Amino acid sequence: MTGNTPLSSTSDAVGSTTIEDLITWAETRKLQIEEAMISCGADATNDYNTSLEAWLAADSNNTEANHPYFPKTWKDYDPNYS
Repeated sequence: MTGNTPLSSTSDAVGSTTIEDLITWAETRKLQIEEAMISCGADATNDYNTSLEAWLAADSNNTEANHPYFPKTWKDYDPNYS
């Protein structure tokens, strides 16, 4: 790469990929992630809370911040995330 490429329009491109293509991809991916999060719903929240309560009760040195499932990442919500 030799430097920055000025972009001012959705039709501008870097290589063969336009800014519009990137925006479309990002919006699609965002919707997929949101749908995956919704599908987890209350069950995931309940499972996490139950796990956290047991974790905190097991050892006085345990905190939410060092709980093995904290913090969650997109991979926790979407098995297709890479």
